[in-house]
Amino acid sequence: MTSQKRSLTGRIFRACRAFFEPLHREVLPLSSNAVVLPTKTIQVTGRVQGANGFWPDQLTISNTGTEGGAADWIVNDIRIANRSQFLSSGDLPGDMFATQAVRAFLNFEVAKPGMDVEIVATYIGKNADGCPFFAAITGMEYDPGLLDLVREAISQALSSTARGLSTRPR
Repeated sequence: MTSQKRSLTGRIFRACRAFFEPLHREVLPLSSNAVVLPTKTIQVTGRVQGANGFWPDQLTISNTGTEGGAADWIVNDIRIANRSQFLSSGDLPGDMFATQAVRAFLNFEVAKPGMDVEIVATYIGKNADGCPFFAAITGMEYDPGLLDLVREAISQALSSTARGLSTRPR
């Protein structure tokens, strides 16, 4: 597939998702009331309850209970059904998941009904008494029928514009 077709496919996909997304938004809370002491790690698990599943697109870490907010956390891993969502091993700073952070820099896989979504995080804040971990993952309800519509729209758009695409610059 040429880079022009990939670019067009990506734009069509994003447009279809933006159109349908407000209709199917869901939130999966991933919080713990347990206090996490400085330099200690916590694993928080949530289970997908929807009938069709869940397609996450953003993790948000709350500012509650710690002076530095999301920056007081290190995200060691995010797993769906025991599969890491990071492309390579390594930790990410928590402020990448702050409420004002840019959305969708991670591409999550679909979490089917009954699958566990896990976050492993380490508290690095200054609060000597520790802090509870409050976070949520937001995304779309996974609807295979809706995805079929998106795939069909992409397929039709690619076939109708295939003659108009050229590898030569204009």
